Amino acid sequence: MKIHGERPLDPQVSGNNVKKVSRAQVPGVQKRPVNPSQGSERVDISERAKEAARLLEAIKAIPDIRAEKVDEIREAINSGKYRIDPMKIAEKILGR
Repeated sequence: MKIHGERPLDPQVSGNNVKKVSRAQVPGVQKRPVNPSQGSERVDISERAKEAARLLEAIKAIPDIRAEKVDEIREAINSGKYRIDPMKIAEKILGR
C-alpha cells in the first residue's frame, strides 16, 4: 500500500496533536507493581534440552581419532602381522 501526500488524512492524528498517555490516565487500567527480580528477561530450558546439551558436550569430549587403535594397527602393519581378510570385507559390504 502506498500513501502519497505530505499531510495526514485526519488532522487530529497529526504528529503535533498526539498526546502521550500514561497507564494511570487510562480508565480501567491498573498500575502493575514492579518486581526487581523480573527486571530482566528469563528463558526456561526443558530438562530434555538440558540433557541434549549435556550429551552434546560429552560427544565433543570424545576424540575424533582413537589414538590407541591407530597405534595398534600401525605397529601390526610395521611388524608384518596385519592381515586383510577379503572375505570379511566382502561380508561387511554385503551386510552379513
